[in-house]
Amino acid sequence: MEHPRQPRPETAVDAVGRVLAKLRETGLEERTLVVFLSDNGGPTPSTTSGNGPLRGFKAQTWEGGIRVPMFAKWSSHLKPGTYSQPVIQMDLTATILALAGVKHDAKWPMGEYKTYRLQLAEAIEKLSK
Repeated sequence: MEHPRQPRPETAVDAVGRVLAKLRETGLEERTLVVFLSDNGGPTPSTTSGNGPLRGFKAQTWEGGIRVPMFAKWSSHLKPGTYSQPVIQMDLTATILALAGVKHDAKWPMGEYKTYRLQLAEAIEKLSK
């Protein structure tokens, strides 16, 4: 006996697509910076996630444990392209505040991430229109 086809579960790509469609529908797409990224590699070798062809998984320092997809879309500021240098998600807050023109307060704990902010800011600058 055949099993009835189950509907495909929604993926992260589906959810991001819905967010982007809503931004387009509401006229906010051109002025909204959207960033998507994963935290780190697939949970464990015994679960359904896989990091192939990369070696390793979550909690390991092999590429499969630390290399993750990330994209930024800001239609009015970024042209489509690829930036292949490493960036780190810890710099998102500092980078977004800087892009919004917010002055850094030395009391904020993110001061130590200044170098990382520059890496993401460099990526954004290279892809800027």
